[in-house]
Amino acid sequence: MAMRDTDVIGLYLRCSTNRQDVRTQRHALLEYCKRQLYPEHEVIAYVDEGLSGTRADRPALLRLMKDADAGRIDRVVCFELSRLSRNMMDLLKVMERFQQLGVVLETPKDGPVPFDNTMQQFLVAAKSLVAAEERDLISRRTREALAERKASGIKLGAPKGAQRRLGKHKDYAKDEPELVAKIIKLRRRKLSTHAIADAVGVSQNKVFRIIRRLTS
Repeated sequence: MAMRDTDVIGLYLRCSTNRQDVRTQRHALLEYCKRQLYPEHEVIAYVDEGLSGTRADRPALLRLMKDADAGRIDRVVCFELSRLSRNMMDLLKVMERFQQLGVVLETPKDGPVPFDNTMQQFLVAAKSLVAAEERDLISRRTREALAERKASGIKLGAPKGAQRRLGKHKDYAKDEPELVAKIIKLRRRKLSTHAIADAVGVSQNKVFRIIRRLTS
């Protein structure tokens, strides 16, 4: 294979249902590549939409692995490892294959994934999958609780203007110090409010309020 002056980066994006889309993932990955100074013309997107992470036969993933095997990809960047697979054994196989090929695997949150040894790979994969399962559980419970309240005739949402008043007077540094610390850290890395909101899991308006409060 001919030597290249710059790395070719494969972005892997996946969403599980047709009701979701990959725009948030794409934005976060492109922002990450920009911060890492990866050349835009060397970025290739591989997208699987409406496909479960438990399936190993996803078309875009298969193309990505084929290109990696052929030496056409130097780095793979995904939103999180669970996007590659929700199956532990399959995820470990993908990570091991990248290690054998010398392909760097990265996520915006953690940067390059360590490939030092098998146990480290296992722990990294397990942490990612457990976090994904916890988010799914919280989301499912929230939807079920909202559906139950709606079925009971309870009006959902705060009274008009309540959230605005709460946000206006809330002391975020005192009430949510960990969140504030994360936002400050990401802001110092020149991330946009949209990218920060995606990274910490809150609304863009809340990120904006916190930044404005801290800089006022």
